[in-house]
Amino acid sequence: MITDGCELSAGSIVDHSILSPGVRVEPGAIIRNSVILTDATIRSGAVIENSIIDKRVEIFENARIGSPYLEGDMHIAMVGKNSQIPAGLVVESGAVIATDLIPSDYPSSIIRSGDYLQTKRLPYEV
Repeated sequence: MITDGCELSAGSIVDHSILSPGVRVEPGAIIRNSVILTDATIRSGAVIENSIIDKRVEIFENARIGSPYLEGDMHIAMVGKNSQIPAGLVVESGAVIATDLIPSDYPSSIIRSGDYLQTKRLPYEV
């Protein structure tokens, strides 16, 4: 389901997913079996599968969130509101990105299944 106010660029793929108002999907981005909430931006080449993306999230170029469904695997990747997913970052199924993360908060280029990542900044810095 794609709601009013979404912008889907030519060359993007959205399959079995729900996109809330204001979602922008750039060319070459792929979204499958996922829920993308209000005002999220999915940049070129990003791949999102079996994931929940909260509002005002920005996923940069060639990032990968989640993975294809495997029989018996009910893990999903989740990204909290206002977070930024850096270009090329991989967030495996079962990983959780909390709210308000920025690129400097990520310890590596792969966030493993079962990881829960929070911002390193203090509340007054967010």
